[in-house]
Amino acid sequence: MTTVPAFSYFPAPSPNLPVSITEGLQRATEALDDLNKDNRKEAARILKETQGLIQQKQKEVARWERTFAALQKDYNRRLHEQSGQIRELENSQTEHKNKFAEYQQDRKQFEDALETLDTELTGARAEAQRTQIKKRRREKNYNHYYYIPLLNKYLKKKYLRSQTKNAASEDHVREIRTAMEEIERKMHDMGILLGQIQSELTAVVKQHTELEAKSKELQDLLTFLSQGAEFLRDLASIQCDNVVQATKELKELIEWAGKHKQDALESNPDRGRLIDKFKMACLDLEEGEEFAQSRWSTIKIDFECARCHQQKKEWPGVAKDAPDDLLCQQCYVDRKRELKVIAHNLGNFSGISLKSDPPSSPAPSLSSNKSGGVKKVLKNVFMRSSSSVTTSSSVTTSSSVLQEGDEGEKPPTPVENKKKFLGIST
Repeated sequence: MTTVPAFSYFPAPSPNLPVSITEGLQRATEALDDLNKDNRKEAARILKETQGLIQQKQKEVARWERTFAALQKDYNRRLHEQSGQIRELENSQTEHKNKFAEYQQDRKQFEDALETLDTELTGARAEAQRTQIKKRRREKNYNHYYYIPLLNKYLKKKYLRSQTKNAASEDHVREIRTAMEEIERKMHDMGILLGQIQSELTAVVKQHTELEAKSKELQDLLTFLSQGAEFLRDLASIQCDNVVQATKELKELIEWAGKHKQDALESNPDRGRLIDKFKMACLDLEEGEEFAQSRWSTIKIDFECARCHQQKKEWPGVAKDAPDDLLCQQCYVDRKRELKVIAHNLGNFSGISLKSDPPSSPAPSLSSNKSGGVKKVLKNVFMRSSSSVTTSSSVTTSSSVLQEGDEGEKPPTPVENKKKFLGIST
């Protein structure tokens, strides 16, 4: 199993350079404290290393910005999706609240109707009880005077009328009870429905709160990374450029002193000013580097590697050929190795260096050792093609001359050739 090297947005420096840019700048400022003719060459070498450190730092920032651009694109997409989900949850929350309020209002109406029916039921029961008592009394009188002809008919009529009234009263009580039972059943079902809506509303509110928290956390992280990108961009373009300019002026001073007398460096009036300028630029860059390291060097991002498709929590890397793909440590190292191999193979195949040549360099010769084999093959192909074309043209010319010389006949026209091919007699 291969060991993955330590990974951050600050890559490991070159073996020929100091461990960190802060250490390199401190060593450079210490070496320039006593700049004279004796340590001039050593100072020039350290200044060259400083230039290498600055270039390395600018590459680090460029890689960090490349990763930030991919994260920014991914985070903006996720924030857009979360914003849509939040709006949907808010609409769902409003819909659930409206339904809950509507069902509560219906339930209140049912409660009022039930209360009214309960009052009506009390009166109906009393009426049914009164008519029942009256019916019993009429029944008793009817049974008592049943054998008296005149009273029999009269009491029977009253008994039947009281019986009808009692039946109607009892039917009314029964109807009220049926209506009350129906309302109670509806209220029970509505209570269950209200409980479901309340549970759904609670779940929607919880999901909305969690999604808003995630969106805010993602937005805060994006803002934090954006601040880091802006700070590092200024660090690479302002502080680094100041150190580069001061280094360039010091190197020019050292080169100038090397072409003049031995004490030219010590006696030059710009020596102290340029050294102070270099120290101030280095100090400014060191402070910026320390601030960047303290805030953005330990960031860990939750993401899915675009290559191995595993969930990771670390600072991702982004290859140059796929600026939108977030890669884990191992996949990023593997991809960089693959790109180097591809670039090396392409360079060997084409015979042209991938590095840009200076404008004054001459064009590559056709007799280059690397591309000689390919060019020789192309030359042979072109020669064969030209010779075949020449032979074909000469044969065609000879054939046409022979045809013209035979009996003075004219060559057939295209129409005649077509008729001959189709077998049509002329």
